[in-house]
Amino acid sequence: MNNAVVLTFGLDHQIISPRIIEAVETYPNRWTHHLIIEKTSDIDEEVMCWLQQAYMLAQSH
Repeated sequence: MNNAVVLTFGLDHQIISPRIIEAVETYPNRWTHHLIIEKTSDIDEEVMCWLQQAYMLAQSH
């Protein structure tokens, strides 16, 4: 893995996916997820959906 970043986002539920390298329940019903982005195509519709959910959760608090 040469040029990669770890994308971190929070949700109120755990995502079960092989793309998620770690998910931790930092508070009750608050999950922090980490996934590796190696190329721009890794930011696909699924990832954008997760980020939209995370954004909406953040806006609600």
